[in-house]
Amino acid sequence: MTKKSKALELYQKGIINIEDIPRSEKLTKTQIKQVDLVKANKVIKDKNAIKVFLKSFSYPYYYFDFETFQQALPEFIGVKPFQQIPFQYSLHIKHNSSELDHKEFLAQPGSDPRETLVTKLISDIPPDVTVLAFNASFEKSILKELARQFPKYKEHIKNIINNIIDLAEPFRKKYYYNPKMKGKYSIKILLPLLDPEMSKSYEKLNIKNGNDAMQSYANLANNSDNNEIKKIRKDLKKYCELDTLAMVKIHDKLSAFCE
Repeated sequence: MTKKSKALELYQKGIINIEDIPRSEKLTKTQIKQVDLVKANKVIKDKNAIKVFLKSFSYPYYYFDFETFQQALPEFIGVKPFQQIPFQYSLHIKHNSSELDHKEFLAQPGSDPRETLVTKLISDIPPDVTVLAFNASFEKSILKELARQFPKYKEHIKNIINNIIDLAEPFRKKYYYNPKMKGKYSIKILLPLLDPEMSKSYEKLNIKNGNDAMQSYANLANNSDNNEIKKIRKDLKKYCELDTLAMVKIHDKLSAFCE
């Protein structure tokens, strides 16, 4: 929080819970909507808004997710300290309502993964297709940096960026709202509400989040046990694949709301 934040201002007035914010409090339109949703304490589904969002793109859908790591002392040319370096991606491709393919990339540890990843990515995602990411600003920032660092692939990368649609938008804009979300809308928060059975799949993984993935990949470089290396790589692939499959399921649920 900053000194100018509304949350801090309310806290200083002794208001801790959203439910306790009085009607007389000066709020933005977005804040008013958030307060009203919390006080209503019910699931909201704006079917018309969801329909408009879903009609903005068409088959085939490319559901896309990066995993990255950081280095305090960069090993690779052109990398800044603590810059996000992509080492893995998962890509689910939905050609129609029933046909689903999966492609992936996982770099070998100890070498610069960026250009190898880029060449595989632009072979997997053709120009002018619908690319879906969740909280897409992260994927866009990584792609923009790759386009800057590898200008010979710039046009294709920029085409991918221009065709990215953020699957988090219906949740950020409250087209769908569940009080259990508590104002948050990450995949890990939404999945138990939208697809409880699939949500349980994360519990079975050895790698359960992005920080685990980053650490596991870093550990590969110092591991000489081939069986352990194979196991870690398998775990990394399972985790990243599940993230994009979760996006497919969330998209399916949004479509079902409109039926």
